[in-house]
Amino acid sequence: MWVLGKGQKPFLELLRNLSIQFIIAGFIALLSHKAGQAFDTHRGGDGWALVFVLLVLSVILVLAVIANLKPFFTAFIHDEAAGFHAYKKNLPDLPRSARYRRCALFLVRHCKLALFESVLLVLGIYLASLVGLFVAINSAANALGK
Repeated sequence: MWVLGKGQKPFLELLRNLSIQFIIAGFIALLSHKAGQAFDTHRGGDGWALVFVLLVLSVILVLAVIANLKPFFTAFIHDEAAGFHAYKKNLPDLPRSARYRRCALFLVRHCKLALFESVLLVLGIYLASLVGLFVAINSAANALGK
């Protein structure tokens, strides 16, 4: 397993940087609930202000996720996909989507198992953490009487 061998340091960095992403996701969940309440009580000005804040936080969250995943998968490509950079340099001038598709196919052909384990592990961590976050928010809302 790449994650327990050469990929241990990038994996632990990914986990270390995960907490701030879920704090931001918690703010987004709380603010979306508050925005819904504002629109339900006909306070549109407050609701639209919260929607703007939600959009800004969502962009920040997406950028944080990308910034967290990029070093992990860059290290993965460096360690597991020998020849990837040479292959990428030798690609002809194609549209961006075609280049991404060919690069993804190269990774699937040359390191199937390691790629599968890394993607499955990252998805599992993110999904399990999101489910836990929303269960905790729901339990806190019920405890506070909404």
